[in-house]
Amino acid sequence: MKKKTKWGKGFTLIELLVVIAIIGILAGVVLVSLNSQRGRARAASALQSGMSAMPYAVECTLRNQALYFNGGAGAPLSDDNICYGSGAKWPAIGLSSTANCAYFSSAAGPNDAYYIIRCADARVQIVCNVNYDGWGGDYRPGTCIQQTY
Repeated sequence: MKKKTKWGKGFTLIELLVVIAIIGILAGVVLVSLNSQRGRARAASALQSGMSAMPYAVECTLRNQALYFNGGAGAPLSDDNICYGSGAKWPAIGLSSTANCAYFSSAAGPNDAYYIIRCADARVQIVCNVNYDGWGGDYRPGTCIQQTY
């Protein structure tokens, strides 16, 4: 005859440890996915910032003025005017909504103006073509394209 104990029902320690391990693995997968989504959201915000400067940049090139980047070379700073005589400034990049994003490179000539914003955590760059016709494809003048690098 079997002896009945009050501890006969329930889970063993091994079963509880297995369930805790499975929950930990699932939580790790969710956190990694959430972090990549956060990077994509920052890249989307940087795309909006890049596009917000486009009308002013196009206006500058239509007035035959070169875009202004750090005194004429390099990438724009948020406190730089978009072009000489323009009251519009380059949008701020690298704030909380665009963390790990920065202006990467640019060309300021009157016939080949463009600027690039790179977001390191999402491995995305935004190429904004102001007036250069030689690229073709989706890189039409006056557009910003998001691509991986």
